[in-house]
Amino acid sequence: MSSISRDEAENSFAKSLLKCPPPPGGEVNLVATENGPMLVRKADSIIGPMLAANGRFEEDTLVDVTRFLCRKYGFKPKLFVDIGANIGTHILRALRGGYFASGVAVEMDQDNFRLLECNLRLNLVDPSVRLVNTAVGERIGIAKMERSPDNLGDHRIQGIPSIRKDMYGERNRVLANVPMTTLDQMELDYHLNFDSSTLLWIDTQGYEGHVLQGAHRILQRQIGKRPMIVLEFWPYGLDRVDGFSRLIRCLEGFSSLWNLKAKNWQAAPAFQASDLIALREELLSDAATGGLLHADLLCIP
Repeated sequence: MSSISRDEAENSFAKSLLKCPPPPGGEVNLVATENGPMLVRKADSIIGPMLAANGRFEEDTLVDVTRFLCRKYGFKPKLFVDIGANIGTHILRALRGGYFASGVAVEMDQDNFRLLECNLRLNLVDPSVRLVNTAVGERIGIAKMERSPDNLGDHRIQGIPSIRKDMYGERNRVLANVPMTTLDQMELDYHLNFDSSTLLWIDTQGYEGHVLQGAHRILQRQIGKRPMIVLEFWPYGLDRVDGFSRLIRCLEGFSSLWNLKAKNWQAAPAFQASDLIALREELLSDAATGGLLHADLLCIP
């Protein structure tokens, strides 16, 4: 159930049009969500329809994680950093729900970024949220992005040419050059502090290992001064960019990992980076029979 009615959403939207006209990049729909009225692309096949049908995407996981961290680790949430923010579902829940005091939303696709900007303007009184239109990876420069024609949450940094897997028609995707930065550099550029009161939420369609490689300085800080991290673990996406071994190396220094897709994950024992080899094989096997394609990992430094 949505927290607001369709009439309320439409009225709110109409009042907001002057400060946030619908952005170019394809036709949009207005949907009532638990985060407030949001604009979605009509062409989107995943996130837009889920928001329209349920009023939410997967933001409940964010709430569960934040409460778990506060209860088990004494986490004092201040800054939510959304890498791969898409159109704003998670940053809106983090801030409108009162779970975090401030946020940073990073999205590399320009069309998604326009909707992200618009949705935050529609729903947040505080304009101080930092919005950054860039890819995040292991280096600073220019990257090639593959644009999905229908799943607008599946734009990705281009895979390795020698890897022939083509489950989603990647060979036919339109490519676009996008700027790329690192988490280390972003922290410096925007005078941020990714410390123990920060939750990094990383959903980059297989590029998560590269993202963590670009956070070397952040991850080398003393225990107690590093951010908490949630990231997507998608074997197919990782394999296409040679990202699995990178991710394992980056997570070797973490004390505890949890699989957020597992049943009753909060009561389950934590595991280590070395256990991801078995989880990878399990997910690949499940995907082959129509099961889960990916997991989400909570990573405790």
